[in-house]
Amino acid sequence: MEPPGAQPREPFRGRVAFVTGAGGGMGARIATDLARAGARVFAVDVKDPPGPDAAGGACTYWQADVTEEARVTGVLGEVLAACGRLDYVVNGAGIGWFDRDGPVATIEREVWERVMDVNLTAAMLVCRHALPLVERSGGGASRSPGRSRSSTARWGSARTRSARARSSPR
Repeated sequence: MEPPGAQPREPFRGRVAFVTGAGGGMGARIATDLARAGARVFAVDVKDPPGPDAAGGACTYWQADVTEEARVTGVLGEVLAACGRLDYVVNGAGIGWFDRDGPVATIEREVWERVMDVNLTAAMLVCRHALPLVERSGGGASRSPGRSRSSTARWGSARTRSARARSSPR
């Protein structure tokens, strides 16, 4: 029994959350925490599911690449069909291939493009298709933990600035 004035144990009961990058790390932790707080969680990642213990089996998980717009719209359509609403969006998908990236002068173009696709384009695609559903549900929240469009763009800009600084005559 809850003491008078205590916060409910499941403050997200009745709410629906969509979490990308839920196959591990921060995304998996956020999905787990939301599920334990009572939310119905729909999780997606290119990785295999983290296992039933990760969120106590309370997540619906899709193995999908959120850089593919058709997959994003398809998965969000399934969320809407199952629940009729969407309250929270977490863009947790992100990569940093520190063993493969590097200065703009040496980074392979394919590595650059994949990092930008996952860290920036995927978040845009998810927001483009998820936020209208959140608005139709009466509003909610969208978060991109650990990064923003500007921080990802600054990452790319820093790569090009550092290359210019090293190649400029002194």
